[in-house]
Amino acid sequence: MSMQFDDARIATLKHAFEGAASADGTLERRAAYQLMFNAEERAEYSFGSFEEDLNSTNAEAGESLTFADVEKFLKDNL
Repeated sequence: MSMQFDDARIATLKHAFEGAASADGTLERRAAYQLMFNAEERAEYSFGSFEEDLNSTNAEAGESLTFADVEKFLKDNL
């Protein structure tokens, strides 16, 4: 399976992220993962794999992610 994040999907993701984010504009990692990937994608790409990839390409990302962290992850990993 190939995970495609075209402009439309990224725009939809950004809207959902902004709606779910806390007052400081962040989401916990697991919540961001749940928004980023649909059920089929999560079945093939585990949260553990997501965290490994995130940590290897964005070491400065905290336990909560900004949308900029999400965009960096998508650019660097998919």
